[in-house]
Amino acid sequence: MSLHHFTQSITDFAQQHESWIFLLTLVIAFIESLVIIGLFFPGTILIVSLSVVVGTIHYPFEWMWLACALGAFLGMWCSYSFGKIHKSGIDRLWPFSKKPKLLPKTQAFFHKWGLWTLFFCSFLEPLRVTVPMICGIFSIPKYRYLLVSGASATCWSLLVLSPGIFGIEWLSKFIH
Repeated sequence: MSLHHFTQSITDFAQQHESWIFLLTLVIAFIESLVIIGLFFPGTILIVSLSVVVGTIHYPFEWMWLACALGAFLGMWCSYSFGKIHKSGIDRLWPFSKKPKLLPKTQAFFHKWGLWTLFFCSFLEPLRVTVPMICGIFSIPKYRYLLVSGASATCWSLLVLSPGIFGIEWLSKFIH
């Protein structure tokens, strides 16, 4: 199944079953934010596609935003926990096993920029799924991690949803 057909089947399902949009968005944002898995999952494309559907059916934006932010936050929390649990053997996992200088460089970057790294890397696709794990590896305090990852998940969700929802509203007003 191609990416186009997969995306089309998800959006068709959402149009036919509006009551599932919240859960569907939450699950997609969760998977999109999981370490490693999120690299291979087209979650951002699916969320943007769902936001277009939501913009056309007038589903409440607040619920869509909450689902997306909550799913992203939970996925990032799982990635953080993975890093915390596996920090002693992380150097044996890819990509650190193939590039042994990568972990010390990452640690130096974290020491230089602090939790701003987590916030801003949430907007960059390959880093978005790995930085929460790195926070767990470096034992960033939970309360600080939760605060920053919650803020970044909320902002990321707004950024991803806005073009579809608000763009469709604007376009429909412009056309009519």
